[in-house]
Amino acid sequence: MKYEMINEELRIARCSLADLTLEQVKHFLGQWEPGSNIGNLILFYEKEDDVIVLNSSNKKYQVWLDIVAAYLIATGEDKEKLQEMMFKYSEEAAKILDNCLNYRACKQDLFRAKQTAIPEKYSGMLWQIWKDTGEKSGAFIALHYAFAYGMMCGKRLERAKKHR
Repeated sequence: MKYEMINEELRIARCSLADLTLEQVKHFLGQWEPGSNIGNLILFYEKEDDVIVLNSSNKKYQVWLDIVAAYLIATGEDKEKLQEMMFKYSEEAAKILDNCLNYRACKQDLFRAKQTAIPEKYSGMLWQIWKDTGEKSGAFIALHYAFAYGMMCGKRLERAKKHR
């Protein structure tokens, strides 16, 4: 579903309750307490498009827009104060924003990792790790071993630099 983008940099969009699909409404209400009203929806995170979507039908839409924008760019002490305030008004909204920020950070780290070329001298070992563990134990275990191997190689490089 496409939403009206209101802040491209922070990836904030808006939609009204009328724009939501029946499946979305069922999904939200299924996560809330029985008898909850969809009109109480403040925001949600659309992971596919990496967009925080605010409910423009909410009575306090403009206030929430300002709070969300400030929350997404805040750091340090300011972030802690905003987080305290958010937890007072909507713990759920704060958790959604924190999950969004964590997802975006992981996505950015993954992008950086993909940009890093694997030196040829290590590719044979990584292939061996996959062959020996990935096919038998699964990708997660193979990933763990590959990560541990990368850490070992990094430590070796650091030690070699110290001895020069």
